[in-house]
Amino acid sequence: MTRAAEAPVAARLSTLDRLLPVWIGAAMVAGLLAGRWIPGLGPALDACRTRSPRS
Repeated sequence: MTRAAEAPVAARLSTLDRLLPVWIGAAMVAGLLAGRWIPGLGPALDACRTRSPRS
């Protein structure tokens, strides 16, 4: 496939689709920073955990 054939596909993507890797990376960084900077976040999230049917 040539570069010219790929251009129409990229042009059809929405802005959200084109920036999806950026959004995923930003969410991962935000989660890591929140875990470091918010003292009780880990235990609070563990309290919201649900038990799976197999447990």
